[in-house]
Amino acid sequence: ARPTPEQPARKPEVKPLSYAAKMAQLYPLAADLKATGEFEAVPGLAKAPGKGQKHRYRIDVEKGLGLDAGLFAEAVQKTLNDDRSWAHNGA
Repeated sequence: ARPTPEQPARKPEVKPLSYAAKMAQLYPLAADLKATGEFEAVPGLAKAPGKGQKHRYRIDVEKGLGLDAGLFAEAVQKTLNDDRSWAHNGA
């Protein structure tokens, strides 16, 4: 019998967490946490969902917090574009 080449081991497929799954997690931050006091803008751009007045804004986060700045920016965007928000239909 002829030997067959071994198949490389397949890595398990890892799906990224959804926004809802990330937001359902608890992110521990101590009440007395001291970060750097320096802020930086979160890079990114999101189109407005509606046709209303457009509002431009920048999201800054404090360096040294150890949190996902992109997730925070996404939460801000979703909050501002919620129908209950002052900016709904166009932030």
